[in-house]
Amino acid sequence: LPVVLTAPFGLERAIWIVALVLLPFLAWGFVRAAKATHGAVPAVAIATFPLALAYPYQYGFVNYWLGLGIAFHVYAFWRQIERPSRLHMAGFAAVSLALWICHIFAWGVMCVLVGCTELARFWNAGERNPLKMAWHGIARAWPLMLPLLLTAIWRTHGEGATTLGWFRWEHKFLSFIYTLRDQSQWLDIGSLIYIVLLIYSGIRSSNGRIDRGLGAAAAAFFVIAIIFPFQLFGSAYADARVWPVLMMVGLLAIRFEPDSGTISRAVAACSALIFVARITVSTLGFVQYEADNNRHLLALDHVARGSRVAVIARYPCPALWRRWRIEHMGSIALLRRDAFVNSQWDVPGAQLLRPLAARGTDWNADPSQFLGGRVCENDMHAEFRDRIKDIPRDRFDYVWLLDIPTRPLPAYPGLKPLYWDERTVLYALEKGRAL
Repeated sequence: LPVVLTAPFGLERAIWIVALVLLPFLAWGFVRAAKATHGAVPAVAIATFPLALAYPYQYGFVNYWLGLGIAFHVYAFWRQIERPSRLHMAGFAAVSLALWICHIFAWGVMCVLVGCTELARFWNAGERNPLKMAWHGIARAWPLMLPLLLTAIWRTHGEGATTLGWFRWEHKFLSFIYTLRDQSQWLDIGSLIYIVLLIYSGIRSSNGRIDRGLGAAAAAFFVIAIIFPFQLFGSAYADARVWPVLMMVGLLAIRFEPDSGTISRAVAACSALIFVARITVSTLGFVQYEADNNRHLLALDHVARGSRVAVIARYPCPALWRRWRIEHMGSIALLRRDAFVNSQWDVPGAQLLRPLAARGTDWNADPSQFLGGRVCENDMHAEFRDRIKDIPRDRFDYVWLLDIPTRPLPAYPGLKPLYWDERTVLYALEKGRAL
């Protein structure tokens, strides 16, 4: 919140406001979905609140997170309407198109939630023929599936938006463990274990009740997490994004019977305590991030507006649970200095915008900003020097090194140091001299 209030840059402040509003918007979606499903908000729903800050959000998938919030609100509206009118159908069609534009995966989450709810509706009514259940479900929910046509058009002309990384089991396991990864490994893994045990207790306890629609959706998301590849339609971490959704839906499907008041009070108290603890630890961690980032970002005071910056960063090493979060810091030059930076994605068929300033070179887009592989050597100066030699001098004005020790200050031919602190250095590229 202090960052939102003090950010002096219009677009950057707008991004911070969106990121801040997303959390209560998504949590409100949890509450509305739980109430629409069970008629009241069960104590278990409180355990979903930490998932509003799950690792995909921490990693920066803000548009996906916005889409998830919309998906849960749409599901709540859909669950509350017994017989949708034509006006309802038109509204759902418009929202589904907007959600598809926001993020196709989030639109998929909405379709799974509504689809499983419709199948459960007909199952509860005594229908057992799968084909009839599917047909009735499509007849009711067809406005939500209109983006299928856009998806077919997109994929027909979406050359380059590759799909790869099938059944990488180690990655899937780590992605599950990272569901709540943030500041404290013990707190994050402990919170995840608590959520898993809570879902298991809801399934096994004689006092627990599972909503069939959300229960079927949770099972579907588990299958999706197993089947989805690492990269789908050019979007990385496709399977990793599903684990938090599985946890959200699994918790929302559960309620304990009213006569189990002691259990409900204990669940509510433990869930609230974990949520407060996590918010406190995250806030303290982000205060430190802000102090570090503000120091590193002083380098931008020396960057001319509209210039071109070649960023070189090494992967976070060692791979600590609490990330440094400076490897993508160079991209802030786009917001604050209207600069071109070589760290934006350029996946044909996945984005509508393309970086152009260094087109035709190896320095036009992500991952050109990263130094080699996940190298964890103490002295990286030789690797940085070799990488700097490859920079096309006619395409860039500055070189910004991130996560490199600066004592002593690295000296490279053709580069004039403008700013440095203990982890970053900004150089002006002297055009008349060879690197």
